[in-house]
Amino acid sequence: MKSFYFKLIKGQLNSRHIILLLVLLALWMYVPTLGLMELKSWDEAIYASISRTIFQTGDYLHLQYKGEPYFNKPPLFFYLTSWGYHLLGVNEFSSRIVSVLFGIACLILTYLFAKRLFSQNIGVIAVLLMLSNYHFFITVRHGRMESMVAFFIVLALYSFYRLMDDIKWIYAFALAIGLGVLTKGGMGLLPLLVIFPFLIFYPVWLKRMFSVHTLISIVLCLFMVLPWYLLQYQLYEAEYIRQFFDIQLVGRMKVAIEGHQGPWWYYLYRTSFYYFSNWSVLIFPGLVFIVWKSVQDKKPGNVLIAFFAWVILLLFSFGVETKL
Repeated sequence: MKSFYFKLIKGQLNSRHIILLLVLLALWMYVPTLGLMELKSWDEAIYASISRTIFQTGDYLHLQYKGEPYFNKPPLFFYLTSWGYHLLGVNEFSSRIVSVLFGIACLILTYLFAKRLFSQNIGVIAVLLMLSNYHFFITVRHGRMESMVAFFIVLALYSFYRLMDDIKWIYAFALAIGLGVLTKGGMGLLPLLVIFPFLIFYPVWLKRMFSVHTLISIVLCLFMVLPWYLLQYQLYEAEYIRQFFDIQLVGRMKVAIEGHQGPWWYYLYRTSFYYFSNWSVLIFPGLVFIVWKSVQDKKPGNVLIAFFAWVILLLFSFGVETKL
């Protein structure tokens, strides 16, 4: 223990020690009061209700809300929450614990990604910035699937970047895409929109992907994702196509569904100033800086992060009319 404290003071901790400290800090911030607040209206309460129905009925094939079929989202988040009910009982804490665990996992992955791209110190700073951002804080502590799909998105990009180390990372990439799609539908495909322009600048990555491992990973991903969607189509046919694809995927891009409107700068304002923290004012300068750094250094890691930030921001700002 004394050796650990000396290493902490001197800044000589290894990655395992740092990850442990960051996890303990995150648990201290997120968990103690997790079950004290009542579930918020709409998404959080709806997701908890769907998960409770699965818990009570044991029916994993028919998602239901108030006795009616629920088409809006895939099942993975509801499955994990219902398993949490088996372990911890049906309550506010267990309704939110899945979001918290994936939020912490996202912090760990951010540290590993930033460490590989830049340095260990940058990795620690990145996690501390996230922990001190109020928007991220409330998102993780709500029983919604945002932190879960965020983890799979970052995992996909991290795995993609590691392809130059070992082509077998393509399996982790495919797994992350598949699980992201099973968490929040089309949102899980966001990494593909990031890597496509990246591959134009770095065709060596594309050449690296020409492998039997890539073909196998695609097949495994399809085997993971397609059964759920084919089953739902078999059960509900045209109604499922109308509700899930026409309204939830395509519809929210064309029109602002459920009255969720906003200007093109909605997300930038929301993450920077609406949920204000000391570091919020750095978000927009950071978006500009990473582009400048990418042009200056031409390092693949910088370019990938620049595409990651800007593709997602521009997609939701200009490509999706529903602002939520």
